[in-house]
Amino acid sequence: MTDITELAQSLKAAAEKATQGNWRAFQYHDGRCGIGGGHNDEIMVCEHISKERPHDAMFISLANPANVLALVEALEKAQRANAAQDDHINQQQDRIDQLEKGHQEAAKQINSWRRMAKQNIADREKDIAELDAARQRIAELESRTVTVENLQESAYRAGLTAGWNLGLANNNDGFNKCLAAHAAGIKAEAE
Repeated sequence: MTDITELAQSLKAAAEKATQGNWRAFQYHDGRCGIGGGHNDEIMVCEHISKERPHDAMFISLANPANVLALVEALEKAQRANAAQDDHINQQQDRIDQLEKGHQEAAKQINSWRRMAKQNIADREKDIAELDAARQRIAELESRTVTVENLQESAYRAGLTAGWNLGLANNNDGFNKCLAAHAAGIKAEAE
């Protein structure tokens, strides 16, 4: 296949050297055919033309320098437009590549954040479980907590009973023993 640029340049060079003007095909009364501007401005005269090929002369007349130059100019313009489109396409492809790279990096970052979020959720669930266990333990300890007033009243009664059972006349000894026993195992709060 012929390189279109090479062919266009050779046609352009030949057209620039050829006779300029309005070419047309015509026929003499004697059957000869001519190509050129008219009967007195012939570029080419054919001595014999086949009656089966009258369109060849028409083709040759249309392949005149002006038409060849116009064709070459249109081709060069199309090639420039194609080159500009190729540049634009290359720029767009570069942009697409850049965006795809950014998309891949964003996807990696999102996956990293997902893993981190899952780990944080697991850690927070563990913290919540520990907090619930601590709250339960606090509730258990608080249920055993008595105020000093309740402790003293309870100890006083127990001291009276213990003192009576022990035959003690001084009930304060029983009270003090019960108060010490309760204080050792039970947290006491002041109101």
